Amino acid sequence: MNTFNAAIPGIVQSKVNAGKNVHLVGMHSALTASDLDDGVHPTPGGYDKVAAVWYDALRSVPGSVGSASSTQVVGAQSDRCLDVTGGSTANGTDVQLWDCWGGSNQRWTYTVGNLLVVYGD
Repeated sequence: MNTFNAAIPGIVQSKVNAGKNVHLVGMHSALTASDLDDGVHPTPGGYDKVAAVWYDALRSVPGSVGSASSTQVVGAQSDRCLDVTGGSTANGTDVQLWDCWGGSNQRWTYTVGNLLVVYGD
């Protein structure tokens, strides 16, 4: 296991060198033995630590969830964007999947308070 773990940074770097958008997220230093239920699987608190490391990693990638910039939310199967119906700015307006066109009613930001917002607020 240690040999495999030691090889991971080189594997990731080779993907980056090949032009792939790959990032290494290290978990080893995030957990201690007390965070593992059976020596392998995390306790509930351990899973919280793992989630925090992943969240921080995602926030560090421009355009990803939690970044300061807004982004489009695109359906994996439909390839269509989350869109505020009719471009309305009223709270409670329905949202829909619509052809992506980059309008402000399709630019979403995931806030630190775990809210997905449009139009900045």
